[in-house]
Amino acid sequence: GIGAAQGQHFEVIRVDGNINGLTIRKSTFTNNLTNASTIFFSTWNGYKPKNITIENSFFGNSGDAYFHFNQNLQNQGSCENWTFRYNTFTGPQGLLAESGMCSGYSNVVWLGNLAPRGSGCVGSAFRSNVWYGSSGAACGSADKVVTSSGLGGANGFYLTAGSLAIDAGGSGADCVATDHDGNSRAVGARCDAGAQVLAAGIYFGG
Repeated sequence: GIGAAQGQHFEVIRVDGNINGLTIRKSTFTNNLTNASTIFFSTWNGYKPKNITIENSFFGNSGDAYFHFNQNLQNQGSCENWTFRYNTFTGPQGLLAESGMCSGYSNVVWLGNLAPRGSGCVGSAFRSNVWYGSSGAACGSADKVVTSSGLGGANGFYLTAGSLAIDAGGSGADCVATDHDGNSRAVGARCDAGAQVLAAGIYFGG
């Protein structure tokens, strides 16, 4: 069989080589295979990716996925200028990013995401994120830690009425203009955390 015991893994997207500038925006990744990385960055040729933006996207898995972001960057220096903003992640805790994927972090920013907290904070700055399903501390002073994601609807990606992610994102320059479906985020005093604003498609559960 194919699996972790043989040291094998699968990637939905694999990024190899000297990548300087990559944006993944308003995308949906779901039902990944077991032992699969959603996005895998590799530096077999000795270069490391930089200037990466991942924004307004849905990341889901089947309950036993590997990491959403995984890298083979050992001994290749710091991750540089990476931004993860206003994404929604579902699945078990601790499956966002491999904790040892870089030797350091230079301007690696997590902003306005709705995600399982996991056991570590992988990055250099954390603002207005909502981490759910964890009793641990927030990664940043403006982050929230809550017991429930407040998600429902299609693929479990949409905010439900009463979710603590509502108005929990950033404001001003820390609020992007639109959400995953292109709806305006200018609703409420602050942006909703995650990829989709509540007003774009209210889901009441049931």
